[in-house]
Amino acid sequence: MNNPTQNQHYSPIPRDQVPWLLFRVEHRLSSSYGTLSAQARIARIVTPPTPDDFDRHLLNSKYFLTPFLSYFSNFRRALALYRAFRLEGRHEVTITALWARDMANIYNAEEIAQTLGFRDGDGANPRRMLRDHIGEFLIHGGIVDTYRILTIFRGMNATPTPTPIIPSPGPITIREVDVVFECDAYQAITTLPEGFLPSSLQDNALRALDEEIYRRTGVLNDFWRDMIVSALMGRPVNWAGRFMGGEQMGFLFGDTGQRVQRSPLGMG
Repeated sequence: MNNPTQNQHYSPIPRDQVPWLLFRVEHRLSSSYGTLSAQARIARIVTPPTPDDFDRHLLNSKYFLTPFLSYFSNFRRALALYRAFRLEGRHEVTITALWARDMANIYNAEEIAQTLGFRDGDGANPRRMLRDHIGEFLIHGGIVDTYRILTIFRGMNATPTPTPIIPSPGPITIREVDVVFECDAYQAITTLPEGFLPSSLQDNALRALDEEIYRRTGVLNDFWRDMIVSALMGRPVNWAGRFMGGEQMGFLFGDTGQRVQRSPLGMG
């Protein structure tokens, strides 16, 4: 531990500044694997987190349970971690997409890590590297509103099994496939691990995504779906089918959100 100042107070991000989407990578041995299950969901905690809580979590200590779940705002970073877990031989690796906008009790991990003495450069403690927490957000108390879980990407590795799998000899490989998201408004092509979409409709990626969102939320919502497509591509997409840089983005598909149907999150 870095003996952080015990009276330091950290404030959660204002709800209207929380990223629209956050992504979490888990595997079977994760302490919170199965975020949607009652057993894995962290009980809502009234007491504000302490500096020690943050420090222990950011150190990724295996010896302490903390009241946080780590999520990332950048899907490509989550995908890199997904691939790393797969190559390590982890089983049932998943990426969860969370509609996080307007959620309470979310903290900016990078800002907090900086105040706790995390830094980069020569002589820096490899367990306290600031760059490891760029784009990371800490959800205090877990996910209470499970309808915010829009999709869980599993891939070919993640079929639940009752008993541990004995890894086959030889190097682990991840087969990558081109995935096309296409509708009247745009066409988007990206490369993802085989079987990544949570549906058998692999030949119709957009419909597969619609199906998964509807299965989890009970809502058909083009806006949520297209936000996820944008995240998977690593850059925003507009209705003309062209990709924009962040400076051109504004509000992703215009300020009106006209394609959004009525939803339990108050959108539309």
